[in-house]
Amino acid sequence: MFGLGPTRPFNGTPLFKRAERSWNAAGLERITLHECRHTFASLMIAAGVNAKALSSYMGHAGISITLDRYGHLMPGSETQAAWMLDDYLSLGAPGLRQDGINGSPAAGRPTPNGNGAAYAALAANLASRRRALGLTQEQLAKRAAMSPSLISRVESGRQPPTVRTLMKMAQALGASLAVTLDAPAEAGDGVREPVRAS
Repeated sequence: MFGLGPTRPFNGTPLFKRAERSWNAAGLERITLHECRHTFASLMIAAGVNAKALSSYMGHAGISITLDRYGHLMPGSETQAAWMLDDYLSLGAPGLRQDGINGSPAAGRPTPNGNGAAYAALAANLASRRRALGLTQEQLAKRAAMSPSLISRVESGRQPPTVRTLMKMAQALGASLAVTLDAPAEAGDGVREPVRAS
């Protein structure tokens, strides 16, 4: 059908040899066209293309084929999904009414067991630990890869921290989440040493 002329069939050898010379010149290992297809799909997923669009690009009959073949590469583990929901709910979940659902309609966001005292104590603890390490809010924000304004809102008690935020702050403070949630640090306390049995 795509011959070299009316009587000579197509011979792919020269094309493959030319491609192999190009691969070698670039210092790359040769991959097949099928491997190129999988690489394309993997790069599209890494770039954030959604599964429906990828399914169309790949020519799959349905999105289920795409998800079955490439689902393991897509972001969104159960842990990430829990963090995303936690973040969404902690921001007051736009349009979600808080009246009568373990929260304060005035505040517009839920509080633990309907009591904001736990958040206030946690906020004071986080600020105390940061100061005990001699860090500014900006330094902590840089260590935790968070915005300084979020650190400020959490420490002041204006924004309840999500579990994800707590984990990032604890790691940046060089402590476990349990230690971060424990009593406030004393000056020079830093990270608590493990208790040794005598």
